[in-house]
Amino acid sequence: MKCKHGDLAIIVDDFDGCKGNIGLLVRVIGPAEVIMEMACWQVIPLSGQKMWLIDEGKAYKQSITPKIQAIHPDKWLRPIKGNSTAPSKLERELA
Repeated sequence: MKCKHGDLAIIVDDFDGCKGNIGLLVRVIGPAEVIMEMACWQVIPLSGQKMWLIDEGKAYKQSITPKIQAIHPDKWLRPIKGNSTAPSKLERELA
């Protein structure tokens, strides 16, 4: 896998209907899981902005909260290497 828990990453691809997430900076949180035969992570947008999600084949835009998770395939994330460990506003709320 390219990412690990705690990484900052850029979304570089997404499912049809969710292409608006491409370019979004996210924090990768774990644990990793396999969904539709793809290794996936839970992600939180650093900006606190809404993300496109799919449920039962329909795309919709949703704020990410402790009850609303955004799961994203590892293969469509590009980790950003660096030393920043400062949590985003949303991450502080989730803690």
